Amino acid sequence: MKKVKFLILPLLLASVNAFSQYLFTLDISANQIKYDVKRDLIYAIVGGSDGNYANSLVAINPYEGTVVNNVFIGSEPIEFELTSSANYAFAVFDNQPVVKKIDLNTFAVVESFGLGSGFYGESYYGISLATIPGSDSTVIVVRDIKSSSGRGGTAMYNNGKQLPQFIDEVYGPNKLITTDSDTIYAFETDISSYNLYTLHASLENGLTVLDQRNFIRVENPQFEGGLIFDDLGIAMDPTIPAQIGQYPFENSWEAYPVAPDPEKNKVFFCSINENAGLEFFSYNLTTFAKEASYSVPNIIPAGYSIPEAYQLIRFGDKGLAAIVYDSYSFSGQPPFISILNNSSFVDSIAPPDTSDLAQLFVLDTVYTYEHVTVYDTLDVYNYITVYDTTPVSTTDTLVVYQTLTNVNGNIIESEISVYPNPTSSYINVRITNNNVIQNYDLKLYNMMGQLLFDSLLTSDLLTIDISSYAKGTYVLALTNNFGQRVATKFVVLE
Repeated sequence: MKKVKFLILPLLLASVNAFSQYLFTLDISANQIKYDVKRDLIYAIVGGSDGNYANSLVAINPYEGTVVNNVFIGSEPIEFELTSSANYAFAVFDNQPVVKKIDLNTFAVVESFGLGSGFYGESYYGISLATIPGSDSTVIVVRDIKSSSGRGGTAMYNNGKQLPQFIDEVYGPNKLITTDSDTIYAFETDISSYNLYTLHASLENGLTVLDQRNFIRVENPQFEGGLIFDDLGIAMDPTIPAQIGQYPFENSWEAYPVAPDPEKNKVFFCSINENAGLEFFSYNLTTFAKEASYSVPNIIPAGYSIPEAYQLIRFGDKGLAAIVYDSYSFSGQPPFISILNNSSFVDSIAPPDTSDLAQLFVLDTVYTYEHVTVYDTLDVYNYITVYDTTPVSTTDTLVVYQTLTNVNGNIIESEISVYPNPTSSYINVRITNNNVIQNYDLKLYNMMGQLLFDSLLTSDLLTIDISSYAKGTYVLALTNNFGQRVATKFVVLE
């Protein structure tokens, strides 16, 4: 590949808007984060030490790095889980022996119920949760007894009432995994002997143990695409059950937060690098081969002694979000959330040979020319790297003349109309801003977050036949070519 120099005219610098920035760090002392595909938001439960959102559930717009909603839920929430409809979330607490249910449409606590008590009257505290697909009223809880080394078993609650069948063990599971069925997996990971439980969850009777066996050590297991992945790089098939492979880390003894993405056939991990920043890694899900790495330096605040990343999630089309904290507890440094968006790394869009490149200082954005793709590499340094993606006939200098006014469109809800709505057969989608034609996609989701329709806009009017879908509410989303959702409409099929 021929090395190419680029001359970008001053017009480029003046025309990029702030919406193109993709790296955010949020000073929020999060204990756990989750992605809501229906609303395209990240939720975080926040500890009591946070100065702005203490003991709250917080909703974050990951494309702007802003908090869009928050609600106080109680003292020291430690874990939460969304229902499959994403209408509600359940949370458990370190300082309260209850489970609370939060309505995500109104952002209000709508239910609180106790978990019962032990033989000597000790209150049960929740330490891990799972939900059941198709039910907004059911939650499974691992119960803990603070006054002893034992636990209070694992029980299932429907509308706040405990169902009769439960796991009545002094030790037993301490980590539950929500799946896509009524089969729930649970791990016992805090003693020298590690165990895997396969449970059946019945909405009438409660929990039945289908299988229990000694298993390998796992760290923060997650279920995606029928497999279980963990922070040690292990991939396992729980139906066998057996380990089917391991992603090869350079430091095999170290735990790296994991974010599996079966749709892209990738598994992502992250860690802290030597440049006081985050290092992201991607592996091929099925071959276990390392595909790419991506470094974001200099984001760890001064005062951190032993920074660690302890959770990683995927969001949207190209987003990753992590929680970073100081594992040296005496430093007193609060955790924070780091959000990486619009990174070519997620799709591994990078040439194998990076020696033939040129760098130039501009604001952060992503552009595609006829033969040249330009994308941001490091937000903190405010430069982008130019890769020649197609052989270009040129001499020493390639001059790119490009007007980039209104790069991202800044589409607002009022520029999109959907009719008839409600409907019984079809909807018309009309766009009044011509700048979005051929630059934006229309996607239609059901309330479970499943993609039903996806089309590039080619005109100002698009008709979608939805007569074959089940009656109910659907989400119509307009996304730009960075994968960002810039407008959302709800469609009712009667």
